Amino acid sequence: MSARPQTGTLVLADISGFTAFLARTELEHAHDILLELMQLVVARLQAKLTVAEIEGDAVFAYAPAGAFAHGEDLLDLIERTYAVFLGRVEAIRVHTTCSCTACNSIPILDLKFIIHHGEYILQAVTGNAKPLGSAVNLAHRLPKTPVAEAPGWRAYASLTESVVRQLALPTEGMLASMETYPELDPVRIFSFDLRARWQASRRLQQIAVQKGEADWEVSLDLPATPE
Repeated sequence: MSARPQTGTLVLADISGFTAFLARTELEHAHDILLELMQLVVARLQAKLTVAEIEGDAVFAYAPAGAFAHGEDLLDLIERTYAVFLGRVEAIRVHTTCSCTACNSIPILDLKFIIHHGEYILQAVTGNAKPLGSAVNLAHRLPKTPVAEAPGWRAYASLTESVVRQLALPTEGMLASMETYPELDPVRIFSFDLRARWQASRRLQQIAVQKGEADWEVSLDLPATPE
């Protein structure tokens, strides 16, 4: 395994509400629910990224420089992963017949992403190789920064200025902030509300055909009460 430095995109997908969910629920059911959601996130990210490690409530993945031909491809991956995650949370909530606290607490779970670009080395201490370096340390500190507390976002994606520049990502409409950490250079962050984007995407996918615009109409009267 080469220990030569390389650059690439680092992605941390973190399930928010994880601690509160575990604290108030039955461990057996909570484990099954979280396992299913984590497996879903891993499966989606693996389409473009290498999953380095599962870190409790987070998935850490990376891709070497050049893996994304267009920056929009990365944003599309993030947004599609979130859409599938949220869809599964809603499906579990709607279809479960279990009345336990774990199943009733599913709606508090959400997803946030931290995306950074920087230098790292791949090192295999045990098992698969994973990135190590200051860029990796920074990516893991950012989820602990309350960048979305002011606007009250439950789910969001935060992109460092490094990945924005490297992939020429558009930042119009994003929330800009500056974060500082001991022993690390200040880093500028651009964040956006994932749930708002998901809702906007759903509205665009809904097509309403007005009366008189349809190619074919059918009307049927049934002998039933309004109830």
